[in-house]
Amino acid sequence: MKSIFLCTLMLYFGVSQSARILLMPLYHYSHVNFFTVVGTSLKNDGHEIHMVTAETYQKKLDKAGFNYTLYVLPEVRYKL
Repeated sequence: MKSIFLCTLMLYFGVSQSARILLMPLYHYSHVNFFTVVGTSLKNDGHEIHMVTAETYQKKLDKAGFNYTLYVLPEVRYKL
């Protein structure tokens, strides 16, 4: 929630120069989708965007043209 507020402040007041921005959405499609929209807007304003997310979303990030770092989620097995 803090990151959304920070992005809103940046967009409202404007930024005089470009910035390097790191986006780290949770591992849910809706979060990655939201951060991709925000990142695309910031990229169009001249900022450099880097996103850290799960490898599942690599194609989406390639399409958006972001720099990214992917991680692999470990398989979790619960014992009952």
